[in-house]
Amino acid sequence: MNGKLKVFETCQNMTKQWSHKEDFIKEQTERGASRKLAISMWQEMLRQLVVRNDEYQVIVDSSVKHGFGPAVRVTYLSIKRRDKQPIHDWRDLQAIKNMLCGPEFEAIELYPAESRLLDAANQYHLFVFAMPDGKPLPVPVGFTGVRGVGGAREAAKVGAVQRPMENENG
Repeated sequence: MNGKLKVFETCQNMTKQWSHKEDFIKEQTERGASRKLAISMWQEMLRQLVVRNDEYQVIVDSSVKHGFGPAVRVTYLSIKRRDKQPIHDWRDLQAIKNMLCGPEFEAIELYPAESRLLDAANQYHLFVFAMPDGKPLPVPVGFTGVRGVGGAREAAKVGAVQRPMENENG
């Protein structure tokens, strides 16, 4: 988490952990899932791309179901550190989104209703928005217009703490 991420490489999809589809289904049903849900989970894993670098593993799912209708494409990024520790380094999450989807795409990290909460691991979920043609779709919330980005010097001027920008000398 130093703001200097290495390139991601594609690795085997998640299904390679099991010798057979039935082994996965058996494991999931033993954990309480229905057979139908376990089969659905298997099919979901087959369509997901898994990428890694030295620090992070990301599952990329470009066919995630959503309620925005056909005018919106949503790509789901499931991000976790390979050492299983918590992340929450905004710059790293921004860099991962930029590297995997593009710098002009916008994403939302959802803090769900308690009834939809899934908190089983130090895993972070970004939802990236695009038009049906694949072009970036601005999310109609947040700051508008051009925003400034500052490093440690700018933060210090207002009494805040921030690590230096990549191009800023300590």
